[in-house]
Amino acid sequence: MILSLATLLIPVLIIIAIVMAVRSKSSPVPGMEGVSIARHVWLYLLTLISLGILAAGIGQLLTLLFDVTIRSSYISSIGNRPFDLERLALGLAMTLIGGPLWFLFWNSARRRIIQNPAESNSIIRKLYLSLVMLIAALTFLPTLSSVFQWLLSGARAESFSSSNLAIVIVTGIIWLFHWHISKHEGFLFPAARTVQRWYIYILSGFGLVWLASGTIVFVTVAAESLPFWKDSFIGSSFWNDAAITAITQIVLGGATWYFHWFRMAKTDVESALRQVYFYLLAITGGAVLTLVAATFFLYETLYWIFGAANVSAGEHFQFLCWTVPSILVGTAIWLYHRALAQEEAGRAEERRESARRVYIYLMNFLGLGTSIAGVVMLFGIVLEFIINALSTSLTPSPGWWRDQLAISLALLLVGLPLLLYYWNTALKRARNEALAEWRSLARRIFLYTTIGIAIIALTAGLVNIVYQVISGALDSTSSVEILRDSRWSLQAILAAAPVLIYFWQVLKSDQRLGSETAIVQKEVTLLAFDPKRTLAQALQKQLGYKIRLLHLEAGPNETAPQLTDEGVALLSLDIQSSQSDKLMVVVTGEDTQILPYHTD
Repeated sequence: MILSLATLLIPVLIIIAIVMAVRSKSSPVPGMEGVSIARHVWLYLLTLISLGILAAGIGQLLTLLFDVTIRSSYISSIGNRPFDLERLALGLAMTLIGGPLWFLFWNSARRRIIQNPAESNSIIRKLYLSLVMLIAALTFLPTLSSVFQWLLSGARAESFSSSNLAIVIVTGIIWLFHWHISKHEGFLFPAARTVQRWYIYILSGFGLVWLASGTIVFVTVAAESLPFWKDSFIGSSFWNDAAITAITQIVLGGATWYFHWFRMAKTDVESALRQVYFYLLAITGGAVLTLVAATFFLYETLYWIFGAANVSAGEHFQFLCWTVPSILVGTAIWLYHRALAQEEAGRAEERRESARRVYIYLMNFLGLGTSIAGVVMLFGIVLEFIINALSTSLTPSPGWWRDQLAISLALLLVGLPLLLYYWNTALKRARNEALAEWRSLARRIFLYTTIGIAIIALTAGLVNIVYQVISGALDSTSSVEILRDSRWSLQAILAAAPVLIYFWQVLKSDQRLGSETAIVQKEVTLLAFDPKRTLAQALQKQLGYKIRLLHLEAGPNETAPQLTDEGVALLSLDIQSSQSDKLMVVVTGEDTQILPYHTD
């Protein structure tokens, strides 16, 4: 397994080797200016390949050993040989070849570090260590899960897997060895630390997903085993394969997430990858899980209230077994990571803005899409009523509207609050941060994507309506049939037209305020009593480029200027509208002056 994963990831190292070779003239690690990047990559690439061969060989020998010692009686009883000479030969060959090769290359790398200690923090070495740890962990955890499931299922000899136990031992040792090396060497330079962050946050996300899914499945199975449902579940039993799998995922996923998130990533508050984990995986993932489960919960509840269900209450409300735990788990993940992200935001505000904007507009997109889907369904019910009233040939079944109304209301009850909250947040940010928000890539993508989808929906709907009218006229089709065939197009037009008009106005307003004009960077010097750089950072955020800060000497009772967000936004607009390229901004108390100057 580890050999296969290593083989798949070798192209990654080759690509990085090419990039490093191109950039070899500017080594990222002090003290390695004369080191050949290509030779460096070559050495660790061969080390990785030989380690994979050695691991596969030892795995074969351990598998054979466990077959002989643990499974021998069962294997013999069905007529097979417990001692496989071919597997023995293959395992010995891979171990005898891969072992010396790995030792040779690894020892060569160790000698290079002794000669040049700075090499221990090179990007290539950190990439090798993190890649091996990642491959080993992603092989170790699922395989250990299979071993745990076997133990919890009764540890029957006939279902014991020698290869799984061998993989657990081999990958566990490999991970521990490389983790110890990585921890001992430390991370003295930012580039080396960045490489390790990929490993940390990939495993943190993996553990969180396992923990969440295992918790949901476990609660679902437990709820399905309650006597409330009577005979609705066929063969329902708590201790089944799903419950056993869920328990192993909770234990292993929880341990993996705890170790990587609370131990390895505990102090890593300055990382951009941490923001990706926060906003694009944990917060957005938790929100999506909550929204999907809540939508289904509302739909099924409304469906029952409207009297559309034709089954018993016990059978219908089985959806509670998975929707309720999904909502609780998704909400817990969402709120925990959102609160932690906000708590850390004050420590490095500038680095968080990009990830926070992406999250806000992604939630807007989810809320808008869910709301539009509900509106489309609602319009469909109205149009169907009109068509049924005009038609004399078809008689609709009683209560046909209940299912569609339940779906529509569920989507609107979930999507509208989400859209209103996050779009109101975006509007507040646009008022407070002005150019910084109007120019943001996340806002531009959201507006252009929304407008583009609305235009496509309108165009496709109009094309279909015109086609249906012309085709109906040529075929002498009744107006009711034309209306019925054009129903979905009318629904799309009725829903997309207001969206297009509103967001087109927002886009044009942003453009008039300079959202898409080229940023002219001026040489701005701020003279103010700003010991914590609060004003300087706020002004830099508005302008979109760095400024120089001169600290004004002030008396003991002097306080930092208290400019509001609107005041900073207006100040940035005044700076941008100035004709001079060099400006001195003087802030004393409540007075603000913008003084153009030039140098000889």
